Amino acid sequence: MLKKIVKVTLAFLIGGIMTLSSAPIEASSNDSTDAINNINTDDVEVILNYVENDDDGYSLVNIDALKKNEKPSQDILNIAYEFNKLYFEDKGSGLSSADSFATLRAIGPTYGNWCGYKHTHADRNHPAIDILDAFCKNHDLCYRDRGNGNRTCDRNFARDLKSLINSPSLQVGIGYYGKVYMRAAYAYFSTR
Repeated sequence: MLKKIVKVTLAFLIGGIMTLSSAPIEASSNDSTDAINNINTDDVEVILNYVENDDDGYSLVNIDALKKNEKPSQDILNIAYEFNKLYFEDKGSGLSSADSFATLRAIGPTYGNWCGYKHTHADRNHPAIDILDAFCKNHDLCYRDRGNGNRTCDRNFARDLKSLINSPSLQVGIGYYGKVYMRAAYAYFSTR
């Protein structure tokens, strides 16, 4: 059953990401920057009630159940979609090569110089564009030093993101998409 959900979600996600990747994610209202700032880690954790694990133990949000039971805002839905994008980035090596290529091509770069699939740089001194990107850089370098998927790296990353989410004054210069990404990454890496 979960494999069917994953295939349907993959098809939906690819279509949605292709639409979203050509332009920034649209916010839910004119004052969305303020609205997204008001979405704290407690609000994000609602998404975690709808996380299912696939046969390999990877986490994925059941967006249909989230929509049916919570009537979430567009901001929460964007965070859930971004969570599932992280799932496909993480799981990418488990897809067939054709699916993997199409999925990851549709997903594309995620945020800044360090956040997202294949955003790690060979040069440890490559700059981060802001505090969120610096946290992603620390996570990537931790993986490089301790091994991909290291749980300590993931826990530290989730802790850093939680503190950033709950400190809007530190988010100066981070746009709407970055704020969606940080909340999704917090939720995703909190499940690992």
